[in-house]
Amino acid sequence: MNNYELWLCDQQGYRLKNLTHFTRLEYGRKLNQVSFCKINTNDLSFWGLLQKDLRLLILKSVDGGTPFLAGDCCWFTRAWQRTFNDGVMSMELTAASPNYLIKGREILYAADTTQTKKTNIAPNVLLTDIIRENMGSSAISGRNLSSYITIGSPSPIGTVINKSCAWKELEGTFEEICATATANGIPLFYDITYNYNTRLFSFEIFQHQRGTDRGLTSSTPVIFSTEMGNINNVVEGIDYIDEITAVAALGKGEGVNRATYELTNSTEIAASMFGRRERTINSNADTPDQLQDEAKAALETGKAKFTFTADLLDVGTKFDKHYFWGDKVVVVNFDKQPFDCYIDGYTMTIENGKESLKTITRIVQ
Repeated sequence: MNNYELWLCDQQGYRLKNLTHFTRLEYGRKLNQVSFCKINTNDLSFWGLLQKDLRLLILKSVDGGTPFLAGDCCWFTRAWQRTFNDGVMSMELTAASPNYLIKGREILYAADTTQTKKTNIAPNVLLTDIIRENMGSSAISGRNLSSYITIGSPSPIGTVINKSCAWKELEGTFEEICATATANGIPLFYDITYNYNTRLFSFEIFQHQRGTDRGLTSSTPVIFSTEMGNINNVVEGIDYIDEITAVAALGKGEGVNRATYELTNSTEIAASMFGRRERTINSNADTPDQLQDEAKAALETGKAKFTFTADLLDVGTKFDKHYFWGDKVVVVNFDKQPFDCYIDGYTMTIENGKESLKTITRIVQ
């Protein structure tokens, strides 16, 4: 098994307690989402130290190599409980990934301000502008975390978009921006990474894939198939349940004077006599371009989901050595067709000296 070293740190990132003697550890990541880890231990000596937003580090070493931050992630303690059963005291500690910070913020600006009416801006620049205004150096005192989180000024990537986002959730707005970027041909991914030497966080944006391209067009593709023996417990699925094929974006105005824009997925509508699946979205947008981009985001998120859930085995390809979370890899399905897939999410469980990896791969559409 790979080696793990766990450290509980204070709210500033300084180490308090070594938690390596755990009985069970489960952690994982999911692209553009908050994820959680859980630690079970019989050592309750640090119970009195616990408080919210302590930092938790999971350092991992593969094949005796240099330890690194597992999942490229520092975790924030958010829940803990202790139990007594059959004469044994135990404790479970739950911590959230740094995207938890994004989930806890709203865009607290009125409509038609520079912070909420964004016009003709590259999507990656738009993400950094919005997070800086609601969490970084452009936020008011009390909301400003620029002493802890670095937010860069990236060069523009992709087709410019338009966005109206007054009084909206930061996480939901980011989802819409990334969906619009994907619909325009350049998938975007974001994350808050951590440097445990400087104890500072960074807001990062990635184009095309969160990690490295090890897909079909790569010179060194990483391939998974049942025939190669590096994949097991495979579940291949297509999910049309939440499909959206027609979107009506509603903007400012009242009655017949309200601004509207309709966008459809004509291919999927034509695939069935019942193929039109409609969704209306409300927006404070007031221009056709803004409404079009709102509709694009909704249509993109409403596409059918093609997933490939499996246990990826350390047979010629080792996780966190030959490939990583967020990479683009090649998966061969049951029909022997190769597809580019994202390592969209994973869960790693360590218990009784055994390591178990469960992944979710999402076909690149």
